[in-house]
Amino acid sequence: MYPNHSQTIIKVFCLFLILSTPLPSCADRLDYVSLDPPVMLPNGNEFKTWNHQTVYTTTYYVDQSHPAASDANPGSKDKPFLTINKAAQTVRPGERVLVKSGVYRELIQPRLGGEGPDKMISYETAPGARVIVKGSQIFSPDWKESKKGNHTYSAVLSDNLFGPYNPFLTENASKEDIDLMPWAAQWAGKLPYTLGRGLVFQNEKRLVQQPTYADLAKTPGSYWVDKKTKSLHIHPLDNANPNKAVFEITTQQHIFKPAATDLGFIRLKGFVFSHAGNGLPRTGVGAVFTNGGHHWIIEDNIVRQVNSVGIEIGARTDETREAGRADARRAGKNPGYTIVRNNELYECGTGGIQGLTVKNALVENNRIHHVGWQNVQRYWETGAIKLLLNNGTLVRRNIITNITAAPGIWMDYNNINSRVTQNILADIQSVNGAIFIEASQVPNIVDRNFVWNTKGSGIYQHDCDHLTVAHNFVANCTGKGIEMRIC
Repeated sequence: MYPNHSQTIIKVFCLFLILSTPLPSCADRLDYVSLDPPVMLPNGNEFKTWNHQTVYTTTYYVDQSHPAASDANPGSKDKPFLTINKAAQTVRPGERVLVKSGVYRELIQPRLGGEGPDKMISYETAPGARVIVKGSQIFSPDWKESKKGNHTYSAVLSDNLFGPYNPFLTENASKEDIDLMPWAAQWAGKLPYTLGRGLVFQNEKRLVQQPTYADLAKTPGSYWVDKKTKSLHIHPLDNANPNKAVFEITTQQHIFKPAATDLGFIRLKGFVFSHAGNGLPRTGVGAVFTNGGHHWIIEDNIVRQVNSVGIEIGARTDETREAGRADARRAGKNPGYTIVRNNELYECGTGGIQGLTVKNALVENNRIHHVGWQNVQRYWETGAIKLLLNNGTLVRRNIITNITAAPGIWMDYNNINSRVTQNILADIQSVNGAIFIEASQVPNIVDRNFVWNTKGSGIYQHDCDHLTVAHNFVANCTGKGIEMRIC
């Protein structure tokens, strides 16, 4: 869908890495494994991670195209499940779910986690399969012209299209949401925070939400929601007849989310996740959401076309006044160690990979591009990668391009012993920087990154102590190449 970024940039960066001498390793002090080559953390200890080691005893099959597919089946190869979520309610530690090609419109809510690296639960796509999981439904009403001659049409959003959550009637960030983020108080009651979270797609292309009918009438490729009448008004792309096009509307906030917090040792591999009508609060909104889980491996997936955040990791899940304190206590016991690697994320409204209270995580080799279209940077919760309260976290070898109204990598406040290294960032538009380290008083490292063509600073920090910024290539920025600031 999008052209590859400049091969010249990648070649130059590869040469840059070759010329960089790896730091020496230290003695093994943990029951975890080294990276190759070893990577050191700011405290002088080696970063250690872990590997998937499970030999699966049972495989459950999901194949919606199979003539005998049914959720009443045992999930065998010849009698597969119809839905992935049925398999998620059945699978146990040491077992896996294998999904055949198809478009699955459902919320996957794992019931159990695994019990260790050698007894994981894995959700995988079958070899050669293309599995798309969508948080949307096809919407095929009898579209009626709203006003004669201006190419606008309307239809009622019936309650039976949704469960308890209707994204079209739920604000991006309500006053109650913003009350939990006092730094964003100035945006309460203002656009686009008051717009609904629901997305509309015409023949796979996302339409742009408008705040009024008048804006809709003059903007092809847009939609407007009349909340009073629960009706959807559209101005189709190319002024097309909507009754001859395929429309999809989001009906869910999440696409993959465990039913309970703290599930561990789950592997998610090879899926395409699309169409989440998620909101702008900083926790609990990821289309793919670990829900405070630990020891996950999220790899080789595509996450695209979501209203806010693509993948959410981290120990925190709920910052509401009713649950926030208990959630913080629970999160304090979470060991972390989630791995997010080799994923592609694009067309996410506010963020690609995000998380609050991120411990010992490895975020590597992800491709993140065309993120930030909500244009809400100044509520300070956006970023291609935005991780808060990091401890022992490594962010490396990610390629991040074409980011709007968001930093490329933002390590947000009170970071401890974490490192951002060997990333490529290009074409970033941010009032802060392509890489942003915030308010951390113990050692952290930003090194060996390639930063090019930033509207804003290349590397930016404020209110940090003991931060090392070294051996980076930074060029063609409208702001400072490296900005060190005390606010």
